[in-house]
Amino acid sequence: MASRLPPPGPEKARDPLPPRKAARPGRLIAVGILAFLLVAALAVLRSPLFMVNQVVVRGTPLPANQLLIAAGIRLPAQFFRIPLSQARQRLLAHPQIQDARLRVEVPGRLVITIQERVPVGAAVSQGGFAYFGRDGKVVEVAPQLAAGLVVLSGLKSSSLRPGDSLPAAARPALDLLAQAGSLSLLPWFSEVHLAPGGRLTVYTRDGTEVLLGDAGQMEEKLRLLRALYSEAQRQGRTLARVDLQAVQSPAVVFR
Repeated sequence: MASRLPPPGPEKARDPLPPRKAARPGRLIAVGILAFLLVAALAVLRSPLFMVNQVVVRGTPLPANQLLIAAGIRLPAQFFRIPLSQARQRLLAHPQIQDARLRVEVPGRLVITIQERVPVGAAVSQGGFAYFGRDGKVVEVAPQLAAGLVVLSGLKSSSLRPGDSLPAAARPALDLLAQAGSLSLLPWFSEVHLAPGGRLTVYTRDGTEVLLGDAGQMEEKLRLLRALYSEAQRQGRTLARVDLQAVQSPAVVFR
């Protein structure tokens, strides 16, 4: 005989769902304010006041468009999108630029201030003369020697291009030119010859040969050279050869 299932019991009452919480007015206001500020910020950043569309160049005749290309800057642009530090580093790679400063001014103007690399000498190079600054960086290569520049001879590097640096062996000659400039002797110099071992010989514009030897005691040697020149002029005589390789015992030959 089949078994009978027990009759179903009474259905249990379900728990009522908790009432939904109403949105708090304060939260809605905060979200609204945040959205408003975001929209306002976007509007302000797109304002013409934050757009840079002009460039002013100071300290150099280099054209503005050439500097912008070298710096990697395209205008118009929002000021906060212009990488000023990176642009400065790119400009410093330009052979004619010794230093550069960039800043943005309101309204919408980029100011580029350039300190040019001034040539102090010309190294004999293939195809002419490589003009270089005090730091030894080549500014340009020209077929002829510019007036007033000191010729640097004796370098083994025969091919130099703008942006190249003189070889490390040229350091004694660069230091000599820097010290001669500080002592106002550079206008007297016509040529600096760099011999193997770093021995230096200077030829002046009036034809005097000055043996300086190595770079040791260079300031003392140059001061002594200036004193000897002054004394020769006072006596009305002309120097033909000056040997300053030993500062304690200089040798002078007059014409």
